[in-house]
Amino acid sequence: SADGAGIIYCLRRKDVDKLNADLQAKGLHSAAYHAGLSGEERRKVQEAFRQERINLIVATVAFGMGIDRPDVRFVIHASLPKGLEQYSQETGRAGRDGLPSECTLLFGGADFQGWRSLIERGVAEAKEGGHPNPDALLETSTRGLGHMYGYATSGSCRHQQLVSYFGQSLDHAAEGCGACDVCLAELPEMANGH
Repeated sequence: SADGAGIIYCLRRKDVDKLNADLQAKGLHSAAYHAGLSGEERRKVQEAFRQERINLIVATVAFGMGIDRPDVRFVIHASLPKGLEQYSQETGRAGRDGLPSECTLLFGGADFQGWRSLIERGVAEAKEGGHPNPDALLETSTRGLGHMYGYATSGSCRHQQLVSYFGQSLDHAAEGCGACDVCLAELPEMANGH
C-alpha cells in the first residue's frame, strides 16, 4: 500500500495464528509467520512481504532476519520481547526510509512468566543436549528478560534507556529524546504506583 507496511510480533505461535485470523476477519490482508509453518510457507510469506504483495505480518520473533523493507511504518510488540537486544533489532525494522514510524509495546505481567517458562524449558533442553554451562545460560537469559521488563515499566526516556544499555548516551540526555511516550507525556498516570 502507499502507506507502507507493519509487523506485529507475538510471543507464541497460537497468538500469531489467532491475531492473524482476527485481522483477516476484519478485512485486512495479513499473513502469519512462525516456526510452525513449513519452510516453503515461510519463504512465500517473506517473499510476498519483500515484494509488497502483503503489507501486514503477524509473527513470532522468527520473522525479520534478512528483511530490509524500508517502508515499515509500524512495529507492534503484542507481548514483552525477550530482551533489549531483540527489541532494539525488531523495532529497528521500522522507518528505515527516514520517514516517521511508530513502535508500540503492549505487555502484561504474564508475558514475563511466559518468557521465563520458555527460557527454563530451553535451558533444560540445552542441559540434556550436553550444554557446557546451562546455569550460566539461564542466568544470562533471565538477566536479559529482567532488563526488558525494567525498560517496559520505567518512567524514564525510552531512547536514553536503550542507548545507555548499549553503553552510549544521548547528547541532549537532560531533555530526553522528545519522541517516546515518556518524553511526550503519553504515559498514563497510575494511582499509588500501580
